[in-house]
Amino acid sequence: PTWACQEGAPWWVVPTQVPPLVDLGPRNSLYSETAGEMLLTGISDGSWIQLCGVDFGEKMVQCLEMTVRGTQGGCVKAYLDSPHGTCLCETALIPGDTQELTVCKGIVNKQVNGIHDLYFVFQGEGYEVYDWRFV
Repeated sequence: PTWACQEGAPWWVVPTQVPPLVDLGPRNSLYSETAGEMLLTGISDGSWIQLCGVDFGEKMVQCLEMTVRGTQGGCVKAYLDSPHGTCLCETALIPGDTQELTVCKGIVNKQVNGIHDLYFVFQGEGYEVYDWRFV
């Protein structure tokens, strides 16, 4: 699958689960590197990222877990096939602080299987995304 952002830069990821955002490819304005780790930064209302060809397989996902840190928060909505497509879930992103990582969870409200493009659309600011996964 391909990972892209507003600027359209390609990124490579593991479907439905990614390790911490490390060494994913060329950098752009939504990403920064800190101590060898890559974080999704510069988030503001309406920021989004796209993952193309995510294979959900036949296993039904129950929950989206997203690990964040920061001073403020917001939420993320996960959409299928377009930034305004079927909404899988909405997850409140409320970090504990700027140093500690906080795992935020949202319940998936639609059954999904097979291969889809996945869009994360963010609201709020003052937080960074470290990683995410469906469980």
